[in-house]
Amino acid sequence: MRAHAYAEHHKYPDIGCEVAPLCLECPLEVCVHSDEGRYKAWERRDAQMRELSAAGVTNDELAAAAGLGPRSIQRILA
Repeated sequence: MRAHAYAEHHKYPDIGCEVAPLCLECPLEVCVHSDEGRYKAWERRDAQMRELSAAGVTNDELAAAAGLGPRSIQRILA
């Protein structure tokens, strides 16, 4: 196999995602891009949180219903 075909010789840009500005600073154990199903579930949950917030549900109520902390709700709604 050619040496340049190995992943360790490839330069990957560290552009981060919505969870962290840089991959190397991410607090998640599994990258959201590695588990497409989990990422899509988070997108659906976040969209639902935004809809409920627009309908007048408070951040504390959203946090309790989703099993999240108030700061997580603030990040979702930001």
